[in-house]
Amino acid sequence: MSGFEAVNNGVSISVAADHKTVADFEVSKKPKRNKFAFACSILASLASILLGYDIGVISGAIIYIKDDLKISDVQVEILVGILNLYCLIGAYAAGRTSDWIGRRYTIVVAAAIFFVGALLMGFATNYAFLMVGRFVAGIGVGFALLIAPVYTAEVSPASSRGFLNSFPEVFINIGLLLGYVSNYAFSKLQADLGWRVMLGAGAIPSVFLAIGVLTMPESPRWLIMQGRLGEAKTVLDKTSDTKEEARGRLSDIKAAAGIPEDCTDDIVQVQKQTHGEGVWKELFLHPTPVVRHVLICAVGIHFFQQAIGLDSVVLYSPRIFEKAGITSSDHKLLATMAVGLSKTIFILVATFLLDKIGRRPLLLISSGGMVVILATLGFSLTIIGHSDSKITWAVGLCITMVLSSVAIFSIGMGPIAWVYSTEIFPLRLRAQGASIGVAVNRVTSGVISMSFISLYEAITIGGAFFLYAGVALVAFFFFFTFLPETQGKTLEEMEGLFGKLVGWREEAQKLKRKNNHGVSISVAADNKALADFEVLKKPKRNKFAFACAILASLASILLGYDIGVMSGAILYIKDDLKISDVQVEILVGILNLYCLIGAYVAGRTSDWIGRRYTIVVAAAIFFVGALLMGFATNYTFLMVGRFVTGIGVGFALLIAPVYTAEVSPASARGFLNSFPEVFINAGLLLGYVSNYAFSKLRADLGWRVMLGAGAILSVFLAIGVLAMPESPRWLIMQGRLGEAKTVLDKTSDTKEEARGRLSDIKAAAGIPEDCTDDIVQVQKQTHREGVWRELILHPTPAVRHVLICAIGIHFFQQAIGLESVVLYSPRIFEKAGITSSGHKLLATMAVGFSKTTFILVATFLLDKIGRRPLLLISSGGMVVILATLGLSLTVIGHSDKKQTWAVGLCITMVLSSVAIFSIGMGPITWVYSTEIFPLRLRAQGASLGVAVNRVMSGVISMSFISLYKAITIGGAFFLYAGVALVAFFFFFTFLPETRGKTLEEMEGLFGKLVGWREEAKKMKRKRNEANGDGIEMTQMADLGPENGGVSTQQAAFVKKPKKKMFAFACAVMASLTSMLLGYGK
Repeated sequence: MSGFEAVNNGVSISVAADHKTVADFEVSKKPKRNKFAFACSILASLASILLGYDIGVISGAIIYIKDDLKISDVQVEILVGILNLYCLIGAYAAGRTSDWIGRRYTIVVAAAIFFVGALLMGFATNYAFLMVGRFVAGIGVGFALLIAPVYTAEVSPASSRGFLNSFPEVFINIGLLLGYVSNYAFSKLQADLGWRVMLGAGAIPSVFLAIGVLTMPESPRWLIMQGRLGEAKTVLDKTSDTKEEARGRLSDIKAAAGIPEDCTDDIVQVQKQTHGEGVWKELFLHPTPVVRHVLICAVGIHFFQQAIGLDSVVLYSPRIFEKAGITSSDHKLLATMAVGLSKTIFILVATFLLDKIGRRPLLLISSGGMVVILATLGFSLTIIGHSDSKITWAVGLCITMVLSSVAIFSIGMGPIAWVYSTEIFPLRLRAQGASIGVAVNRVTSGVISMSFISLYEAITIGGAFFLYAGVALVAFFFFFTFLPETQGKTLEEMEGLFGKLVGWREEAQKLKRKNNHGVSISVAADNKALADFEVLKKPKRNKFAFACAILASLASILLGYDIGVMSGAILYIKDDLKISDVQVEILVGILNLYCLIGAYVAGRTSDWIGRRYTIVVAAAIFFVGALLMGFATNYTFLMVGRFVTGIGVGFALLIAPVYTAEVSPASARGFLNSFPEVFINAGLLLGYVSNYAFSKLRADLGWRVMLGAGAILSVFLAIGVLAMPESPRWLIMQGRLGEAKTVLDKTSDTKEEARGRLSDIKAAAGIPEDCTDDIVQVQKQTHREGVWRELILHPTPAVRHVLICAIGIHFFQQAIGLESVVLYSPRIFEKAGITSSGHKLLATMAVGFSKTTFILVATFLLDKIGRRPLLLISSGGMVVILATLGLSLTVIGHSDKKQTWAVGLCITMVLSSVAIFSIGMGPITWVYSTEIFPLRLRAQGASLGVAVNRVMSGVISMSFISLYKAITIGGAFFLYAGVALVAFFFFFTFLPETRGKTLEEMEGLFGKLVGWREEAKKMKRKRNEANGDGIEMTQMADLGPENGGVSTQQAAFVKKPKKKMFAFACAVMASLTSMLLGYGK
């Protein structure tokens, strides 16, 4: 091997020759994100705001234009959609202009043209004048749409190409939101003036764009094509992660421009190329197999991005909402603002996922999700269309699907169409290839937007969305069959990847072996040759651990169901039993205090009978409690039921995270440990659904059925849990080493990890390391009196830090008042002006849906982004959202008439609060507090966390009504926002990152309360020396096998292990217990 380079997520290992030693390996840190390239990409991508603003503003303005100018539906379709065809002229001209005057000044031209078009539309006096304005604006948009992604691709370093290349789509969505806001802001003006101001206001963003763009540098590719090598080198040095990357990019572009590799002049003469005639021939007349594959992928992804009909949702959302029964123009525009907000939030999420998860998985998730969502939207609109009366659930489902469609589109097909089609073309074909993509995109968008009204009049609006769902299904199979993953590939490396139209997977496997992600190097000796290293396959996901996690986490359903069902049932209980607000507070919140009894007893029970049977006990107790509440005849009887239920929930809440932590392999610990919170949210949603489903029953019967139905969940839980194995830690504590070893083998990623985990638990149990018996005698410990002493009375500095962190995170999770939002959401919605019980319950279902959706997102982010960043994002977001919620409720409370914007803002903030909570503080509290305790203190430490959590939950839920009566409901949320701010600083100051640390490694990290950062840096340096950001280098001997080492034939590159599906299933099953808690609230 004359040369070899392995790239591992930013870690490079360079080997020059076969006989280099391991000592010659150089591990480089992953480069930080290039801020200069980041700023350039933002400035260039601002051009995309022009398209977004036009789409957003025309969707609302058309309501008033149609009435003012007296135009037909066909004229509406033409007016809305024709801009996409005019874009083609702009895109074609921009391709040439960008080669003549440069990328930067082409963006200025785009802004100037759109400025003129916006003013023409604003001053239009009739339909023809308006169409002239659309023509000019369309050309400006075409310029912007071509040049923004091309410039961004040309300045982006490889490490963050997906992130930066998604910015044009991000700013399209921001422009869209600005357009929707403009619609609503100017809707109060007189009809003939309002729509003109909406359209004319688009001139303002174009002015700021033109000024901003002048501060950014020219594209390095264009500079080299002009022979300005010195300037290009300066820009590449600033926009590359390393000097080596800058030199490589310079070399590639020089080769494409026909400049000799050894040329170092700052100014050179470059032969001026004709405007792509040879390129067009290569693209269309004589394409190589590689170019043909690239072209099919680029054209296909742009075609399907528009053909699934998302433009119909965005442009005609007011009409869709009208079909759903929303008749007021204000309400329709308010609903479209929610569409814009949803689209913008999820496109921002997508920017962070592109370079972490990859293009292909997000595309498949997005297109697959669109199939389900569009079909469901078609179903709900069909139900509404065939019903004489208003079907509230169908209206709610319709609105939810509209918001979900733009959300799922925005995390995949939206940004990836532009990122993917820009990066796959070879350098020599990129500008022309990009223009083809833009052309297909705009033509298809024009066809969709200019035919939607005619289509739904021909086959009904429901039929139109069923058709779009069918197209989305075809898109899914197209992406699956033809589109390879491009994440981590250099722009010039793409040509090798796209060798075969269908057989590209073989080439992808070769590249994967060459650029081995997540390499692990086991090194036997410094003086051995590197030729002996081999690449081992990545182990499959452990289904057994996955199954165990699911089964254990089912216990969490108990808590979730109780939370969800009580929030709606209390509406009817109060009227039926004639109880006061104080009694309501006690009834709702007292369960959290009863939980403490269950959690305390569960700690001892789980040591006596095992984790598995403790979950069965939890289910049995909850079963009895649910029946008692269901048959309650008065307040006292109901409180007895709450007492029994609370004990069952306490059992579940302690045991689910403990079991899940004990079966989870290190590689998926955050993912699997988030399952209890996932199932709390699933139970919560079930509780909300139960409320709405049984709200039609007689008042005195409905709430009893809601509460009693929880017994059904506990039966399924008890049966399911019997299918999972016992915790390996408990088995070892009982001396059953043989059984524990079997479980650990099944729930670990590798045999080595299983042996390591076994060794750690044996040490904690006082069993000798060399003991290999299947059954051993273990000294029975007292019920951890020594443990409590170590935790509370004589803690070491490390244990004290761990304890403060665990108690603090549980305290703040509840103290920020999210429980008030979840439990009392019907009251909050009532304060916001929603008076019907049915509508309030429907709104709470939206809360549950939002919470469940975002908790699922969080499970995939925990082991990718880390605990600390998500905690800070979540707590910081809660500060803003709770303060805004307090503001909107204060405005509503001090206004004599209904403030529609404040009502909309209030509902949006309620949904946003549960969403941002669910991606951070919700699941991470349980994950973090479970994993940081040393093995010997884990059960007791977990019970302390549960105790603090439940006490605070009880205090918050039992004081909310009294609190808002004392300081107003707006004041209550301002107070919670202040607590969230304190939480943010607490997390920032005291909580270190635990991702990637073994459970037993935590004790070293938590050495100092405030100075933990030094230890974290030491650990990072140590891991960089040994692991190289994903490279694990274990030096077993200096001299080889003759001195007890291993030979280099045994050394191997081992890929990062996949998640263990068995541990995954075990964690899910255990976490299902949490669902009952969520249901009960």
